[in-house]
Amino acid sequence: DIWSITNNQAGLAFIERPVVSSFYQNRFLIKELSTKSIGLAIPFEIVNAGIAFQYFGYSKYNEIKLDVCFARKFGDNVAAGIDFSQYFRYMYNYPRQKILYNLNIGLIWKASENITMGFHCINIIPYNNYYQTVPQFNISLVSGIRYYLNDNFSLLAQAELNPYVGYSINFGLEYNIIKNLCLETGINTHFSNPYFAFGFTYHFKKLKVGCSFYKNTYLPFSTSIEFSYIF
Repeated sequence: DIWSITNNQAGLAFIERPVVSSFYQNRFLIKELSTKSIGLAIPFEIVNAGIAFQYFGYSKYNEIKLDVCFARKFGDNVAAGIDFSQYFRYMYNYPRQKILYNLNIGLIWKASENITMGFHCINIIPYNNYYQTVPQFNISLVSGIRYYLNDNFSLLAQAELNPYVGYSINFGLEYNIIKNLCLETGINTHFSNPYFAFGFTYHFKKLKVGCSFYKNTYLPFSTSIEFSYIF
């Protein structure tokens, strides 16, 4: 998936054709909390490369993140990726704006025909006290597993550890209800902010459309939509 650029970077190694994608997320029905992203991934002979641009917020407060990612396969069953990220935060009438840099790495191992495992380290470089004002740069360790029950149905589990905000264990499932249409659902069990999510992905020739919704325990629904084109 092209958004492996900002998730598990190793997934970018499995892209076989150039892909361009746009993504929009609206949090809790508040337009000032929306995120807009665009990404491009291109496979090369030695490595696959990708770049993503993300904008969150509005004119008086916004966050911009730029990711440049490289990934490759090592044999048929192992892939690794690395992402170089730049983060910029702007606040109206605030004299000191932040520009930070960091690294993210990802690994994927296809243990068998039915089992795929992944590991993702977010923000390798520690920033001492930065986490107090820029939580996006907390270091996090993520591991996950996908089990394919058959060609149409798979189960997923993920554990994430963040030294500053605790841990979460997430579960999901995907079901290809008909050709080119996949239904997805999952639950995040974070102790302070659990939520339930569901959505779908539809492939039509070279176009992929995805839409998802998630519900926080106390806040309104959040929505997201994605359009991708495979060349």
